[in-house]
Amino acid sequence: MKLAAKLAVSNLKRNRRTTIPFILTSALCTLMLYLVISLENGPAVADSYGGAQLQMMLGFGQLIIVLFTVIFLFYTNSFLMKQRKREFGLFNILGLAKKDIGLVLFFELLICWAISLILGLGLGVILDKAMYLLIARLVSIPLPEGLHISAAAMTQTICWTGAVYVLLTVYGFFMVNVSSPIELLHAQAEGEKEPKNRWILALAGIICLAAGYGLAISVNNPMEAFVLFFVAVILVIIGTYLLFNAGSIAILNLLQKNRRFYYQTSHFISVSGMKYRMKANAVSLANICILSTMVLVALSTTICLMTGMDETIQTSYPRETTLTMYTQEGDSLEEFRQALAQSDVQAEDVLAYSLYDIPGVTDNGTVTDIGSYGQENTRLFEFIPLDQYNNAMGTSYVLNPDQVLLCTPGSTWSDTLTVQDRTWNVAGTVDEFPSSGIGVKMVGDPALVVVPSVEDMEYVRSLAPDEQKSLVNILAFDSPNPDQDAAAVKDQFEQITGLRPSGDTRNGFGDSLHSLYGSLLFVGIFVSILFITASVLIMYYKQISEGYEDQKRFDIMTRVGLDNAQIRKTIHFQVLAVFFLPLVMAAVHIAFAFPMISKLLMLLGMGDTTLFMITCLCVFGIFALLYVIVYGLTSRAYYQLVKGMTEDLEEA
Repeated sequence: MKLAAKLAVSNLKRNRRTTIPFILTSALCTLMLYLVISLENGPAVADSYGGAQLQMMLGFGQLIIVLFTVIFLFYTNSFLMKQRKREFGLFNILGLAKKDIGLVLFFELLICWAISLILGLGLGVILDKAMYLLIARLVSIPLPEGLHISAAAMTQTICWTGAVYVLLTVYGFFMVNVSSPIELLHAQAEGEKEPKNRWILALAGIICLAAGYGLAISVNNPMEAFVLFFVAVILVIIGTYLLFNAGSIAILNLLQKNRRFYYQTSHFISVSGMKYRMKANAVSLANICILSTMVLVALSTTICLMTGMDETIQTSYPRETTLTMYTQEGDSLEEFRQALAQSDVQAEDVLAYSLYDIPGVTDNGTVTDIGSYGQENTRLFEFIPLDQYNNAMGTSYVLNPDQVLLCTPGSTWSDTLTVQDRTWNVAGTVDEFPSSGIGVKMVGDPALVVVPSVEDMEYVRSLAPDEQKSLVNILAFDSPNPDQDAAAVKDQFEQITGLRPSGDTRNGFGDSLHSLYGSLLFVGIFVSILFITASVLIMYYKQISEGYEDQKRFDIMTRVGLDNAQIRKTIHFQVLAVFFLPLVMAAVHIAFAFPMISKLLMLLGMGDTTLFMITCLCVFGIFALLYVIVYGLTSRAYYQLVKGMTEDLEEA
């Protein structure tokens, strides 16, 4: 037992180049898991406005961190096991039984777990208050007094990470026991067979990517985007893996056939080396590409939501208070006015109107399938009688019985509007919707239709399913005390009709939106840190692994006349080609996903595509800068390994 423990400590010290990143990764996962669980269970979050919403988001973040911990620790541990198979084989030949090797592995993982717990939980306790400060700024929750230590978070974190390390131990025992000493000794010496062109898989990858991109750019409305988003994501992920695997091999084979390119020292070594290891490379590159895309999506969307929140609040609530009542028979405008008068509220800039909104499928001026969601060319139509529109907007339009006015932002319309058996001539256009509660973009770009009379609106209502025949009645106003005044009008309306209207004040809606967007940004930041860490470490381990494999190869080439400058040039070509391909592919993914994600943001109230575009570009620029920094560190570590001495790097 003592010998196994000593060997474990000695092994960890000797392999510190690879074990230290593993421990740091584990500590990071432990830290983030503790912080999320602590925040989720903290009374400050539970008792805050929108606390249930925030707890749900933090629970989602906890699930992501746990899954990430399992997947990535297994990934890094499998790398470590591969690098040490020769070491285990030597132990076995020198008389150490496989159960003893398994015991050494157990102590190694136990030490790694203990160190990661000490680092992770220790930093978690220290940074817990800082996380409360961050989330309080994002979501506006009260701050706990003094140092906060969550026993529940510690217990759950220890249990979750302990379960992962148990699985790693079982996996290590299995790997040692199923391999013979000879297989272990020669595991690292096994080379990859020359990969063959797999054009069918490459074509399948292109088809999957094209299908995913096609769905993303052809989506017409937010509800359709919500339904098809995960389908598009799965297609793009499959296509990415297939293209990096089969497509990269095909490209390398084409480069080999290009004599002018291939028969250059740096290109010859790099292309041939990457080709023979492309199976492993492809999975790593695809992982980095997918993780990078997730980082860009998570940060771009959440930052865009927070940045544009004030505009969203102002657009949704141009007046301090907006109350809504849905009715099946007639409108409630008179009851609204009566409730406002009897409540003694000092209301200003009062707006009251009713309308009927319903989706329909458009085709060259004709609207069919009233009430249908999710079909191609579905658009939301909002019908409002002429007198209601004039009263709401202070206009004096006049229409004949067979005429309508339209407002169709972002598109043109024909000279007529046909709904089922009735056709109206388009007499002209209006510039804007009524300014409160209108223009919801849940189902495509909304179209406002100003009809001559209530009877025309009732005709459209008669075509819809029974569950979609409700009129929308809106009362909006400014007043000195919005929260008290809104409650007073609601109470008075309830006394008159027996029904209570819905709605909120601008401040109340802002608090709700602040809680939602802030929690999304907080989880997005956490998830992005994890994914960035994963991308960096995957590339680091990949370069370290190839550095070990390339030591002998470059040593031989140095002996036959390859100088430091040529080695440096070769390394730069190989690392550049491998490192920046995922980043370029991630940029392509984001470009094609932009229309679909823009539609999804409309579901959360964000319709400013220009802001989203600017946010995407800024996030990508910062992420690319980080990529360049990591590239420099990675190429340096790889060069030091293949040369075996730091001094050569300084001289090159």
